[in-house]
Amino acid sequence: MRYKILKGITGPKVRYNCVKCNTALRSPLKDAGSSDTCPTCGDSFTVPGESELRDLIKEREAIALAKEQAKQQELARLEMKAKRAEAEKSQQQEAELAARIAKLERDEMEQAAADQLELELREAISSVTTSPDSHDWTTGAPWVYDCVEMGTVSENWKATLQQLLNSRAAKGWEYYRSETLMREVPAGCIGALFGASDTQVSVVVLVFRRPTSVVRAEQKVLSKTNR
Repeated sequence: MRYKILKGITGPKVRYNCVKCNTALRSPLKDAGSSDTCPTCGDSFTVPGESELRDLIKEREAIALAKEQAKQQELARLEMKAKRAEAEKSQQQEAELAARIAKLERDEMEQAAADQLELELREAISSVTTSPDSHDWTTGAPWVYDCVEMGTVSENWKATLQQLLNSRAAKGWEYYRSETLMREVPAGCIGALFGASDTQVSVVVLVFRRPTSVVRAEQKVLSKTNR
């Protein structure tokens, strides 16, 4: 029996003629190999196209297999990507932890060095005599002095003075005395043009002192530490 395979919207079809009455017939390719009867003469026959049906089934199975393999490959790729991301995240966390540990170790070393320096300074200060009555005048002046200008007296002079005294005391300076001095303020170029004269303002100067032996001991310890 002669036949022809046709493509259709609902799937491939087989076109053939009845062997007995030559009526043109069509059947879905999926019916190839099955028995049927001619609607015109009632003759029984086998729908042709079994070979093409087998090829179509193999082709569809191959396509389905390829899709399944592609799906499995994509799943494997996504799984590998997730594992790689998790490994990178773990490595980053380990690196951050190592960096924090290293910073803590550096801070501890710096703190230990600072504590050691403070201890040496305290030992050096306690080992010298700070009383001016027992000073050996052959070694020079017993005190080192430092003058700090307070400027003119303002409304917040109390807080400013307290802050200055505390900061100097924290550095080991002893308050000695205060002086009130007169400062001459030039009139300036414009003032001089109009005949203005220089003015004098009152300023307060605070005097602090430290024993020379203590300063020398500190300088010795600091120079030893900076080597």
